[in-house]
Amino acid sequence: APEGNELVRKIDPRVLFLSLRAYLPYLILGLAALLVFLTFLLIFVTRNSMTNWTAVAKLFHQTRSDKVPSFYKQLDSKSISELVGTHATLRRAAQRLNIKPSEIVTQFSYVTIETDKNKPNIIIITVQNNQPKMAAEIANAVAEAGVEEYVELQNSTLKSMLNERKRRKAQLLTEITALETEFSTYTSKTTSFPPDEELKYLRGVIAELLLKVQNSNAKASELKVKI
Repeated sequence: APEGNELVRKIDPRVLFLSLRAYLPYLILGLAALLVFLTFLLIFVTRNSMTNWTAVAKLFHQTRSDKVPSFYKQLDSKSISELVGTHATLRRAAQRLNIKPSEIVTQFSYVTIETDKNKPNIIIITVQNNQPKMAAEIANAVAEAGVEEYVELQNSTLKSMLNERKRRKAQLLTEITALETEFSTYTSKTTSFPPDEELKYLRGVIAELLLKVQNSNAKASELKVKI
């Protein structure tokens, strides 16, 4: 052990420096290359970052007064924002931009939809992308696709209501035909009742039938106006 310590003490720092001096240019060159590589890597990551550019599109939701009659289903802004953010809406937006299905996750991974905190009837669509043009196109495409999904939803609701009213109308017309047939039966000249009893009975039946026919016609007219 003492001999090892003696050898350590005999190493001259100046000799060590002179030995490393021969490799100093290579060390400087290596550090410079590493610095250049890190610089280009930072530039590449920055340019290709999906959060490098941000585009915003806004949708205005006009709330309808309850006093105004409408066949459309009333939806609040929160429900509409959820509709805009569905996979169906994003797929529709991707189709508008001719984006391949395999690229949808990458291109739409930084899309957020929310309502404005200060103005709840404003729906904000925020898109982040590594290209400014693509960010703007995606934001606009999502907004347009969201409007289309909303219109289709409302039209399907209206179509269901219209079909139900048509079915009800056909049912009422069938009832009216049956009542008219029954009415003609009771007003027939052939009967087995005595004259007084027949007259009294027929008056009551006819009055009841006329009332039913009148009510059915009124319902059918009202339904026709609504349709």
